[in-house]
Amino acid sequence: MSRKVFFFTILILLLALSVLFFACTRNGTVETFSLTLNAYTLSWEEVDAAARYDLVCTLPDQSGYTLQLNATTFSVPQTAAGDYVYQVSAYNKDGELLAKSNLALYHLGKGSHLDPILIGTVSELQSITTGTYQVNFHGTKVQAPIYYKLTADLDLAGVTMTPIGNNSNHFCGSFDGDNHTIKNLAIRTTNADARMGLFGYVSCAVIKNLRLQDAKMTISANKNTASGGLEYGFIAAYADNSLIDNCHVTGTAEILKGVTTTGSNTADVGGLVGYMLGGKLFASSFNGELFAQYSRIRMGGLIGRVQSDNSFVMANCLSVATVKGVATAVDASKKDHVARVGVLAGILSNAEKVICNIAIGSATAETNVTGSTQSYLKDFITAGVFGSTGGEGSSITVPITNLFYSADTLSAVSGTYPNLGLGNTAYGLTDEALKEYTSYRINDAYVLDFANFWQLDGNYPTLRGNAQSVTHEDVTVTVHDQVSGKEISFSLNDTFLPTYFYVTIQNVTRYYAGYYLSDLLSGVGVTFTGAKEAVVSAEGTAPVTLVVGNEGVLTSAYVTYGSFGTYGKPADLYEGIRLINGGTKETFDITKKNITVTIVPRETETENQ
Repeated sequence: MSRKVFFFTILILLLALSVLFFACTRNGTVETFSLTLNAYTLSWEEVDAAARYDLVCTLPDQSGYTLQLNATTFSVPQTAAGDYVYQVSAYNKDGELLAKSNLALYHLGKGSHLDPILIGTVSELQSITTGTYQVNFHGTKVQAPIYYKLTADLDLAGVTMTPIGNNSNHFCGSFDGDNHTIKNLAIRTTNADARMGLFGYVSCAVIKNLRLQDAKMTISANKNTASGGLEYGFIAAYADNSLIDNCHVTGTAEILKGVTTTGSNTADVGGLVGYMLGGKLFASSFNGELFAQYSRIRMGGLIGRVQSDNSFVMANCLSVATVKGVATAVDASKKDHVARVGVLAGILSNAEKVICNIAIGSATAETNVTGSTQSYLKDFITAGVFGSTGGEGSSITVPITNLFYSADTLSAVSGTYPNLGLGNTAYGLTDEALKEYTSYRINDAYVLDFANFWQLDGNYPTLRGNAQSVTHEDVTVTVHDQVSGKEISFSLNDTFLPTYFYVTIQNVTRYYAGYYLSDLLSGVGVTFTGAKEAVVSAEGTAPVTLVVGNEGVLTSAYVTYGSFGTYGKPADLYEGIRLINGGTKETFDITKKNITVTIVPRETETENQ
């Protein structure tokens, strides 16, 4: 090669490199332009002289596609779960590359416990559904709960939030706030008959590790009277058999102020939950002010009303609240006004356990009724740590232990029963005593868990922000159905709620905090028609034989987990997974063991001869 040809070749290469360099740096300072992802929408900077943008997407299976766009935004499809990688290139009208964006990674979760759907923006929060989706499991269609996880703090200032879950479509999933904060939740409506809160109606759901800061709720009627049953709570308006764990709210609520009521209607108002039907409330707090008026008002700093058949548990919870409820109605002569007002709860009808809770602040119950009717109503206008509790005679029958409260502002634990009741313990403390460690030392032992849940910093006790519910290993169930010849294996979800199958969600019994074995198996297509018995066994456990009746009904047996111990044990003690024979009341420990269920067919008439 001659020297002239060599230098000419080098010149051409340098010229090509210069053109490429100029194309990638035509803006003078950067080689790339910014590509961002927000609430399922990609957006990027407009590039000078760009005639089109090529968006390249790499799919989870490493295949991909390219789209030519004129716009500078693109809505990300929500299809198969996995990781998606996006990059945008800008071209001029001659098809020359001008610049490339950075890579943008988008992860679409499966919605499972291990791969939740991630919520990082206000729009994503607003997009949350009722929390279940249909899956095909061993040939049977079941509804599985969707798991959501918050990945960033959110500010809802100026945002209108529709409650997640309503009367028609309950939220039945799991929402993990991951200790993030949602600020400035504002609930304002003239629709007084609605269930209002961040969540409206939740059923067999989990809401945990969430903080609401500076929340406000203002409910007014569109005329001067209101009617209907109402529930209001910042976390959830109505919670049916659900778990609320490590949730904290600061805020104020003003419910139907200056509005009179037609009829004997009820309103349940809580700083956390308006109405809890069973379920669990763990390691949660409210700090703020609540005011409400209605003909029959039940309101509390944590919960407005608890209705339970011995299954409700409240442990390690704190309320620092000023709560006032006024019973008022158009016809003041009627003797059906009620105001149950508590710093912790308005009504606590029954419970499995209420332990290690603190109530600081005041509760006031009033009525607009005067004269002889007011005298009649005095037993129905009550306030205390609890506005009303279950009881018998003059004593509380709800199991309440290690309760601490402001003696300076609260004169009663229960507004309806003056005596604590057998085995219950409550301690009224002065304002200064509430701030001292020694006040929580009873019989030479601290009864509050300062290592895991509580802390003192010279002021009132506060919560550390740790969830109380714990995660344990799943248990695998293997079914040998000798009637149909089918064999199925699946895992039990180990946490309190929700379980994997919709059928078990719906059949969680409030009596046993578990679910019937026959319901569980029917959820995966196993029936007992033609069966004689079911033999349940686990490693290290004697087999349990359960008889099948003539109608193909399995003898009462259920699996229970996450149960709680006696009053002498910590409230958060996990006691493992048990199989219980409902007929004999025998209990079999199957914690961390694989369970085998063998379904034995009935003997045929020929076999009997």
